[in-house]
Amino acid sequence: EPWHVGDCLGGKYGVFGLTEGGFGRVLFADHAETGARYALKTLRRPHLRNAETVRRFTAEATRWLQLGLHPHVVRCYGIEWIAAQPFLVMEYVEGGRTLMEEILDSPPDWRRTLSRALQLAQALAFCERVAGLIHGDIKPLNILITPEGAVKVTDFGISYARFHETDASPQAGTPGYCAPELLEGHRRSTASDVYAFGMTLWQSASGKVPRTETDAAGVKPDVGAMVPDMPEAFARLIMACVSNDSTDRPGSFAHLTNDLILLHQHLLGEAASQDLTDFRIIGRSEAAANAHNLSDAFLTLENYTLAADLARRAIEIEPDYWLGHDALARALIGLQRHAEAVAALGPALALAPADPQLHALLAQARLQVGREAEALAALREAIRLARAAATMGCLDMASATIVTLLAPEEAVEVHDEIIRANPAANSAWIGRTAILRLLNRDDAALENARATVDLYPASALAWGALSSVLADLGDDGAALEAIERALGYDAATPSLHAQKCLVLFKIGRPEDGRKQLVNALSTWPDSATLRQLAGLSDARTS
Repeated sequence: EPWHVGDCLGGKYGVFGLTEGGFGRVLFADHAETGARYALKTLRRPHLRNAETVRRFTAEATRWLQLGLHPHVVRCYGIEWIAAQPFLVMEYVEGGRTLMEEILDSPPDWRRTLSRALQLAQALAFCERVAGLIHGDIKPLNILITPEGAVKVTDFGISYARFHETDASPQAGTPGYCAPELLEGHRRSTASDVYAFGMTLWQSASGKVPRTETDAAGVKPDVGAMVPDMPEAFARLIMACVSNDSTDRPGSFAHLTNDLILLHQHLLGEAASQDLTDFRIIGRSEAAANAHNLSDAFLTLENYTLAADLARRAIEIEPDYWLGHDALARALIGLQRHAEAVAALGPALALAPADPQLHALLAQARLQVGREAEALAALREAIRLARAAATMGCLDMASATIVTLLAPEEAVEVHDEIIRANPAANSAWIGRTAILRLLNRDDAALENARATVDLYPASALAWGALSSVLADLGDDGAALEAIERALGYDAATPSLHAQKCLVLFKIGRPEDGRKQLVNALSTWPDSATLRQLAGLSDARTS
């Protein structure tokens, strides 16, 4: 695993702690500029090679982001790719511990369990109402407790929104908390989440570990008998939640919340809030920043339509919020609406004229609408501003534009500056390989490409660049192996399929190459790269 305590991720996050399991890791880090603390969830390196696993990871980010704010749900700020590895940026709960740790460290206390139960039900009712979300893995390890005693639900890794998603993992979950119907092959549901909720309360109240046998008819000991001082009404609610018959369980977390509020007031003599959806009033600036943060996250997830809508919301709330205009321009570029992106960058540059990334974006958008001379002027201004501010690393995002607009020798120098400023500049490393190939500096290109895959072994584009260099050098077998590795990491990029076709043609396997091309065109019929390759293939054949 590449990241450890003391490392700095992407020149941005200083790691001060971590925790890990067999599937993922969570790194705790301080932001280099703001000092704010975050929890950064990522996949363990072996799982990065599985495209479906990475897709599910980014889907988790999408669902979590769409939930919005609630005091009993760990906040998700967005997703970032650092060194070709996805990181879910989450709220860091200072001094927090899991409910499991609390159960192990403290004697059972039904009063504490009732307090935790109400907060947990409120969180799950919010998820149910806002997104129709089935959590799928409710258990003490996925519930954080703050030093003040507040509950925060986390880990939506196997959740799904029943309104618009298909549950592909009906038996996902943790033994001991899985409802009997899941073990019989039925789909997850609110009822199965209620069962896991009940088993979590059963464990918290009794201090006992749930049975993990896969016997769907297993009988749970009555928690009231195990905890003699527990009020009968509370014990009855817990046992109703863990009924083997799903129809005997409470029908929703909204109903559970109401029942628990009444128990809370009757048994503890304390009033409890019934609706914590709008738990605080935020000002216009914070609301605009929140909309922008969400837009930025959906840009990373390549959901450009939603990113554009959120950016427009940020601008509507705060017209002079330049980051909103910036996010709108980037979303429009993602939607291939480059003329609109040029227009959107006007207000952004008026508000932040010294930001080099805005000028680089303007260069990219102008280039796409055929205004090459103006694009070059914008790129040179971006480089000038970045040099003056000693922030050349921020131009990693402009690598492709630099390769296109600058003469190769100058482009190499600029890429060298970017990499010196930001050694984790993934795009710049890949772009540098492309430039060295243009200059026919084959040995240097190979050295750069190998260094890139060493730095970013899960980057499909890095392996694709290495494949190109190996093909140039006539190492056909290694070129094919490298492009296969690229497609193993990312099978959804048409240009990588086109590159595999070219390698197959080059090594004397034209039938395999044509088959690969036909399959790729059936998936991406509008891909200009694939269509151009098809034309060349037809001409060569005839």
